[in-house]
Amino acid sequence: PDTRTIHLNTELAKKPVQCLEYILVHEMTHLLERRHNARFVELMDRHLPQWRQSRDLLNGLPLAHEEWGY
Repeated sequence: PDTRTIHLNTELAKKPVQCLEYILVHEMTHLLERRHNARFVELMDRHLPQWRQSRDLLNGLPLAHEEWGY
């Protein structure tokens, strides 16, 4: 947060758009609030009301794309 920079893993490009929106809003919210506290949750609720559903979807997906196609 001090550098006002967000770094994203390139594997995230393989996730559903709904998840990408959640990730970006989540990380941008950390620029305003470092911790996952009540203020963080309030900001998430205000800017992305469906964030919990998107988070749950993302958490249910594999970390990386596993299909190599050989």
